[in-house]
Amino acid sequence: MLMRDINLLLPSAIRTMRSSLRDVSRQQIPFTVDGLIRQGLPEKFASQVREAAKELGGERLVVARFIEELFAMNHETFEAHESLMKWINSHDAGKGEEIKARVRGILNAWYEDEFGPGYLESVMPDDEETVQDKARIFVNHLF
Repeated sequence: MLMRDINLLLPSAIRTMRSSLRDVSRQQIPFTVDGLIRQGLPEKFASQVREAAKELGGERLVVARFIEELFAMNHETFEAHESLMKWINSHDAGKGEEIKARVRGILNAWYEDEFGPGYLESVMPDDEETVQDKARIFVNHLF
């Protein structure tokens, strides 16, 4: 079994955060960095989110994009996704792609810190493979 497959079975702050955010209503989504910390974001990455918020247009917008990207990177959705996307699109003030790239960089660093290098590539679908094919391969590795 490959090490990255073992890592997928271990408890993860990233998966814990996604689980807790997936079940909250719109009113309960924490649109602050402190809210993300309460949901499990490590302080070293929270400081990067704070810095991005100062540079790119506000904490609420950067945190909202962070939450959206947290799920998008895993091809998952959550209860308030549609409402969140409407809000992000109406508030991004032309900096949407810049904010998205910055947040994705922070998330990539967090993933690498949690799972080691190469984790994202191991779960992202290729052009030739579907997500179901990757899941089947993963399950076959387990047994």
